[in-house]
Amino acid sequence: MPTSARLKFDINDVVGPSAGDAALKDAESVLKRVVQATRAVDDRYVAGQILYLNLPANTAAREAIIALSQELRRDYDTLVVLGNGGGIRGAQAITGALLNPFHNLRASNQRDGMRIFYADSADAKTFSSLIELLDPPRTAFVVASISGEGEEALALVSVVRGLLQGQIGIEAVRQQIVAVVGEGTNPLSTIAKAEGWRTLVVPSGIPDAFTTFSAIGLLPAACAGVDLTALLAGASAMIERGFLPRLENDSPASAFAALHHAMGRPVHLLVPYADALVPAVDWFVALWSAALNKANAESPIALRMSGTSQQDAALQVMLDGASNKLVTFLTLEETWGDVAVPPVYPDVPEASALGRVTLSRLTDIEQRAATFALIARKRPNTNIILPKLDAYHLGELLMMFQMTTSIAGELYGADVAHAPAPGAQKRYVSALLGRPGSEDAAAEIASMPPRAPDLVLS
Repeated sequence: MPTSARLKFDINDVVGPSAGDAALKDAESVLKRVVQATRAVDDRYVAGQILYLNLPANTAAREAIIALSQELRRDYDTLVVLGNGGGIRGAQAITGALLNPFHNLRASNQRDGMRIFYADSADAKTFSSLIELLDPPRTAFVVASISGEGEEALALVSVVRGLLQGQIGIEAVRQQIVAVVGEGTNPLSTIAKAEGWRTLVVPSGIPDAFTTFSAIGLLPAACAGVDLTALLAGASAMIERGFLPRLENDSPASAFAALHHAMGRPVHLLVPYADALVPAVDWFVALWSAALNKANAESPIALRMSGTSQQDAALQVMLDGASNKLVTFLTLEETWGDVAVPPVYPDVPEASALGRVTLSRLTDIEQRAATFALIARKRPNTNIILPKLDAYHLGELLMMFQMTTSIAGELYGADVAHAPAPGAQKRYVSALLGRPGSEDAAAEIASMPPRAPDLVLS
């Protein structure tokens, strides 16, 4: 599904005349370094070492996902996704961007796809409140865990299994639960096989943070009515652009990584000026954090502030806060729907001026004004521009973010495939749960100083 209108990356206010004193210095050396980085990443891709880049072209997997989603949509009205991790955050990014913001409140004849809810934590209030809303015979569940060991996924699916068995019987349960797991034998795959659940498998060798374009991200999206063919076409188009080793506009992933590395700012602030892009930016912040914030890599911290709902606070941070940030706006050239502001207060100058615009135009004006304010303060900023927010261009954006992270890993010397920190916590989780084999961690806990009551303020 090719399109002549493609994602653009505006770097004027970092390398162009408008950047002034904030302009990037020594662009030639930056270009040389990014050429080396992109070639190194490309060499690993050609050698079959960056497997997430193969996902958009896997037509057999796509067809299997679509076929299963059609069965679920035929038999059920609601889908609940159980578990957390990068792939599920990717599903939230996709559905958050492409569905009507009030999709779940619309009648079935007013929405194209199932209602969709994400149970991505073990928070008891949230999950029990969700369960109260569901009609069990009309609800399907997807439990997802790449490792098959996620405590949240295993705990939540155990609750669901017990609930459904008591209400609709074990035979019906087998049809209502789908497992998405990594290859090989793991606790979740063992349970799924014993229970007879339908199962989709994520190829091995893909870090959890990069699994958005696998079944773990795509099945929920397909069930909700997202056009997977267009989404994956956009992702494939970005792969073709993303490894070009130059800083020009046709290589946004390379330029995005290179500019952040070259500017040396410790904070990477993303400011979407579209509510629908907030979940996608949150997904990228988590991806960047898991892949790049390592002990041996001096990569910036990625943060998100909404340009629409948090504009006053975002402006304070961008303009008057420490000059330690590279700001990236995310904007849309064409919005979904629009609302004209009627000139109902012609005698109030502040309101009468608004009577000549639409809400989308007002959002555009506010973002442009923020850019001008940054230029005036000599604060560097860039802008990722989507022609419109549809499946194709969202696929471009999400793949650009993944490619950027891989290239940044090369620039910062970070192993993007390895995230050791969660394992440190998991040792103690196992000890506190009393799992066999966790005796060393239990002993470490026992040797730690007890909590001092006088240091707990009350």
